[in-house]
Amino acid sequence: MSDTPERTIQLTLIGGFALNVGGAVVDVADPARRLIAFLALRRKAQPRLLVAGSLWPDKTESRALANLRSALWTLHGDGDHPVVVVGGAGLALDPGVDVDVDRVQVDGWALIDRARTTDPGAAAGVIADSALATDRELLFEDLLPGWYDDWALLERERFAELQVHVLDVLVDALSATERHSLAIHLALRLVALDPLRERSQVALMQAYLAEGSFGRAERQHRAFCELLESSFGRGYARPFVDVLADVGR
Repeated sequence: MSDTPERTIQLTLIGGFALNVGGAVVDVADPARRLIAFLALRRKAQPRLLVAGSLWPDKTESRALANLRSALWTLHGDGDHPVVVVGGAGLALDPGVDVDVDRVQVDGWALIDRARTTDPGAAAGVIADSALATDRELLFEDLLPGWYDDWALLERERFAELQVHVLDVLVDALSATERHSLAIHLALRLVALDPLRERSQVALMQAYLAEGSFGRAERQHRAFCELLESSFGRGYARPFVDVLADVGR
């Protein structure tokens, strides 16, 4: 694979699958597309049998391996952009491929660690200025939407959990640096990811209050109470004054 800019290979999995080689989108057949995505979400070399069984769980072992060989032939037929590396340890994504999920994982965990290990006041400005605070696609889109393979569902849930924790950190930092509009924007996504998560709801109310929107905060609390009661019955919702006490801590 060439190291020149025009040979850069970028793989998008957030919001949908897309493979870009040298600035041009490449059309990839469905079996090969799933093979690339599966390997991209693991990075380490995977045994052929594990890959075949994960991608074609309803097939016999021999049929699944045959499907895997067919997908590999599709990818390497023209030899122009070898995305998958075949080696003794199994199959792996070429390490030169830039994957959007990797950026969220590396940058996201770095922000989380910074928030945990650094003085909150000192960390807030750095976190609020991070690329993830303004790149809406990376935190506002699901991983591989519309893919219902068992492995894809598991990875989507895991990625959504990471998005929640990154958004937690970003909303706190943006509120601390008085960037209220963006804090509310990200907090709304946080709530959308898990409406029953109280921490997310409180983060949104806190963002509203920091902006001075007491009425919107109260309406959000009322909507959350109604959601709790419809989901679990009466007695689960806390009074707004108790939520305000948490916000003020």
